[in-house]
Amino acid sequence: MLHFQSPLVWFSLLALLIPLAIHLLSRKPGKTIKLGSIRFLENSNRHRLQGFKLSELPLLLMRLALLAMLALLLAQPRWLTAEGESEQRQHGWILVAPEVLPIVRDTRLATDLDSLAAAGHERRLFASGFPPLELDTSPATSAEDGNYWSLLREVETRLPVDAPVWIFSSSRLAAFRGERPARRKNLHWRTVFFSSSNSWIHEVRAKGSDSLLMVLGYSEAQRTHFSRHALPISRQPKIIANEKMPDLEILPKLGGRALTLRLLEEDANLQDNHFSIELSNNSPGVKIFYDDERRHDAEYVRSAVEAAAEFAGLSIHSSSEKIRADTRFDEPSAVIFWLSGEPAPSPIMESVDEGLILIKDAATQEYQPLESAIAAEGLAEPFRLWRRAAAHQRGIALWKDGFGVPLLECELKGEGRYYRFHSRFHPQWNELVLRREFPEWVLSILNRAEVFDNADSKIHRTSDQRRLVVSQFQPALMDSIITSRAQPAATSLHLPFWLAVTALFALERWVAEKKAS
Repeated sequence: MLHFQSPLVWFSLLALLIPLAIHLLSRKPGKTIKLGSIRFLENSNRHRLQGFKLSELPLLLMRLALLAMLALLLAQPRWLTAEGESEQRQHGWILVAPEVLPIVRDTRLATDLDSLAAAGHERRLFASGFPPLELDTSPATSAEDGNYWSLLREVETRLPVDAPVWIFSSSRLAAFRGERPARRKNLHWRTVFFSSSNSWIHEVRAKGSDSLLMVLGYSEAQRTHFSRHALPISRQPKIIANEKMPDLEILPKLGGRALTLRLLEEDANLQDNHFSIELSNNSPGVKIFYDDERRHDAEYVRSAVEAAAEFAGLSIHSSSEKIRADTRFDEPSAVIFWLSGEPAPSPIMESVDEGLILIKDAATQEYQPLESAIAAEGLAEPFRLWRRAAAHQRGIALWKDGFGVPLLECELKGEGRYYRFHSRFHPQWNELVLRREFPEWVLSILNRAEVFDNADSKIHRTSDQRRLVVSQFQPALMDSIITSRAQPAATSLHLPFWLAVTALFALERWVAEKKAS
């Protein structure tokens, strides 16, 4: 099938009127007839206006054909095979996110979807794999499965570039993760708004032997915030009603060695409205080992640990010890700070594989003097750096200096983590220990914070109800998007049309010269 990539060029066929007008308005020169005498000629009326009449019809047809071929050439002709023709006629997709599907069914949006489907577009679920969608059935995919930007990149690999796409989704912040992609020209994104608020149990910790510290999360379209509440440990089922928090039920389990807390509020998220905690008599410990050169470093670290534990209500015992030849390393600890130029001993490294968190500072007494600033995730403002040790990256770079060289790395080892800080916890090396971000960072270590997720990873994505405006999530428009899908099978007719134009032009010139002679 003959196909043209630039059909608007067909308007150039209006140029065919030019040679047609020339041939209609042109008049042949008169012929000279020799007469012996004009006295026998009679006067006759002159016809000043004669009817339009085509002349030199073969030459006219050649010129019209030449202009028509040039117009077709500018329209970029291609020959589509049967496979390419079927792909060229492929319709677009209508993608509906699972979380807005119940709303779409019950509003006028269902009529819009039916109209698009009647035009030949396929209805699919805006979820992994894009399964076919029937509005009267419930999908097996839940709202938490969707990452809209990632799904949009997958769409680009499944459809031709020119195929239209309609997306019906919410504008929940939690559904837009990762890098914002470029988008196709024929993308139509409609957001379905629904008012929703949520509350959930974010975290529960034992605070001593007779109380709990519970963190509640609240989320609505404008914001997400948290509140802290102290609760008594109950060995019997108990319901706590408090004006400052939703009604809460405490259920003892396993003979009182564990507790389950459950929110009774209607707007509580069903997946996050309960929290189970095991009660243990052994509180996790923090051990700080230091050498002769780093005694002051250990004091700064211990002060930060105690401040973080007091703020969060953590029942954590911390102690510091100078490294000696007879130092024992078999005491159970949750976190160890190894402040020494020497490597950590094998018993500690083996404990890391079993779940210990190890933080080690600069591995040498030698340092590189510099004047730089460190801006990193979790730090509200950059802090200045004056000294650092040389390093070879062996883990995930959490902090970097102003030259892009890793300063703090984290490496997973078995069940534990190994942090390498290529500086020292001392004001002569940097100003980190003088900033409030230092105990905050220590608290994230004590909480065993996940280092691979973004800053919103602590907020349950199903509970987070914050919304974006359209300008914040709409992908950037690109004139051309390279996809992994091949273009429809087609053969360019550029060369044959050029040969035909050249042949017609040569023939037209030959005929015109012959007529002139």
